[in-house]
Amino acid sequence: MNILKNKKVVSTGLAVGVMTIMSISAFAAGEGTLPTEVNTMFTTLATGLIATIGAIAVIALGVYAAPQAITFAKKIFKKISA
Repeated sequence: MNILKNKKVVSTGLAVGVMTIMSISAFAAGEGTLPTEVNTMFTTLATGLIATIGAIAVIALGVYAAPQAITFAKKIFKKISA
């Protein structure tokens, strides 16, 4: 399935792009600075997202990579011991 044929993906991408351009141009035309509350919110959000992505990566390695590594190690040890 071609992802660009999905109407929801295309319309969501278009809406996000338009909103981003509008936000950039609005801040560029004005003072160009965000209130401190907004900066604090985005900093906290970024920290939380980085922690979440790190936790997901550790879980994914444990769930998917560890069993494959154990299977591969068993095959290697069988060949070495034979």
